[in-house]
Amino acid sequence: MKKDKFFISNLILLSIIFIIIGIVIHKKNVFFMKEIKEKYEYLKLLSDPVVDENGRSLIGKTFYDFNLRDFQGNLYNLNLINSLFKLVIIFDIEDCNTCLNEYILWSKLYKIYPPDKLRVLGICTSREKESILNFISDRNIKFLILWDPERKVTNSMRFRISPLRILLNQNNEIIDIERTQTTIEHQKYILNMIDQLILEEEDNINKRR
Repeated sequence: MKKDKFFISNLILLSIIFIIIGIVIHKKNVFFMKEIKEKYEYLKLLSDPVVDENGRSLIGKTFYDFNLRDFQGNLYNLNLINSLFKLVIIFDIEDCNTCLNEYILWSKLYKIYPPDKLRVLGICTSREKESILNFISDRNIKFLILWDPERKVTNSMRFRISPLRILLNQNNEIIDIERTQTTIEHQKYILNMIDQLILEEEDNINKRR
């Protein structure tokens, strides 16, 4: 009888110990999963070009009023570039080749629209001037490329990734920002979107006259 009581007492004690261990493990798992989720959300935030590091949208934010030179030494100020819209492409020639293949879209937009409607300009952050010139020459790029080896634009705007395609209105406010896309379908979407924006802006200008 005493052995039975002793056995039952030990069984109850062991059960309590296992329950306590289970609760501790569960709490640790919950904390661990929460930590993983928070890290995942943070990494996801860092990879999203539409928001800043605090999760606030960049749409509507005024673009950094840069003073940058081209490779002939000519100085350009953003506010002195007059156009209905500006398409700014920030890139480094060390970015992935697939991402940089969107230069075909950039060149197409440059050929389609006159500069007073859409001004296409690249901002290259690479430090090797000769490599950049080879990149431009090999792809027969004709639109304006500015040089920003000190990354003044990316640091001021706190952009975390490249290449980026940023569409600005006349007030140099961001109205669209994306990582570069390689699919033909998406590039068609970009062309249609810019077409529509230019038509709407021209219509607004005519109405104000």
